[in-house]
Amino acid sequence: MSNDNHGKDQAQAQLSSMIDMLNHLHNAESDKEHDDALQNIFEDPLSVEAKKTIEVLLCCGGPAVRILATCGESFFEDIRIQYQDWGTSWTDYETTAEEQTALEDYLYNLVPDPKMF
Repeated sequence: MSNDNHGKDQAQAQLSSMIDMLNHLHNAESDKEHDDALQNIFEDPLSVEAKKTIEVLLCCGGPAVRILATCGESFFEDIRIQYQDWGTSWTDYETTAEEQTALEDYLYNLVPDPKMF
């Protein structure tokens, strides 16, 4: 297995985890379930950094996965997920429409207002 596939597999695993967390959030039947699901999203990433670009580090080492988004006036622009492994550059992971929606939903639940940055 090449390093590129290892990182890509990790990106897919992170996206799958996001979709699961968002399903729990959106299907919560009580305030407690909703709060618990949102807490899981808050505790999920290793770090969240924001400049003009926000970076959410989901896992590190080999492989590593991050979300990058440009902060617009009142919304995020160009939201993408990237992966890398030891000795490789950050590579964009091509998302499906469902995965892209999950990325956007995940990011807006984690950082509700891009104007914070």
